[in-house]
Amino acid sequence: MEEWRRVFEINTIAPLKLVEALHAKLSQSSIKKITCLSSKVGSMTENTSGGGYIYRSSKAALNSVVKSLSNDLSPQGFTVLALHPGWVKTQMGGPNALIDTDTSASGLIKVIEQATQENSGQFINYDGSALPW
Repeated sequence: MEEWRRVFEINTIAPLKLVEALHAKLSQSSIKKITCLSSKVGSMTENTSGGGYIYRSSKAALNSVVKSLSNDLSPQGFTVLALHPGWVKTQMGGPNALIDTDTSASGLIKVIEQATQENSGQFINYDGSALPW
């Protein structure tokens, strides 16, 4: 239970609290984009294997936070996105992951740069493709 709480604090609560803490400054910016690093494993549609309860549920909850932030902040000119970095060769992703960190990061940067307010509330892969909730 303690591990579940810790993961929820990091993956779900912290991003919302960060947006709340920075909202006044972000409102003054000419670029009003908020992106949260989610994961495809937080997708209800993509969950075909089960397991991973702690991580999956924390990312699914983050996706819900992103969607709510989009609903609340889009009228103020914000673009709010949930982003999936891909299965990345990191300590967490492991050596069998499909992409390296440079591919993930450059893809995410491109998605963020190209995002418009019309994209607000979407769940997007590092390669720019839309992901199902």
